[in-house]
Amino acid sequence: IMNLHLWLANVRLRYEGYDGGQLQHNLFQRFWDEFTERLDAEVGHPVLVSKYKNTAKERYRGFWVSLDHGILCGDAYLANAIYRNFFGIGMGVTHSVESTELLVEYVHKNLLALDLHPSDKICNGILCFPKLSPRLQKIYEEIPKEKTSHKSRRPAPETF
Repeated sequence: IMNLHLWLANVRLRYEGYDGGQLQHNLFQRFWDEFTERLDAEVGHPVLVSKYKNTAKERYRGFWVSLDHGILCGDAYLANAIYRNFFGIGMGVTHSVESTELLVEYVHKNLLALDLHPSDKICNGILCFPKLSPRLQKIYEEIPKEKTSHKSRRPAPETF
């Protein structure tokens, strides 16, 4: 979920020139730093941590490329990217066509909302995402969340 919202923010920041690029970099760096800090605390073993970091980077990049492709090529491609990353094999979520359609609609709604944000607010890091519809909130609640380990008492990240 967080990765999707990072992508949504980055799509908007692409239009802001140098300042947007700096903000994109800082936003990702903050996300990555928190992710790696939690990974180090929860996994601990350096070999496993390194493996998980590499896998996470590959998934992160792959998801973003597939979302970009979906926006450029149409909703069928976007739905495919969303399905693979949210409801794919081994994700533990019962998939429905309605779930995917609602998430595609959510992506479009958020891109439009972010597109309407004034540049000065965006470049100052003020991003607002529309509230989830009740049907989408139900789907969100069905998506498995990361579990916290006994080593770390911090709650799992849920949304951006």
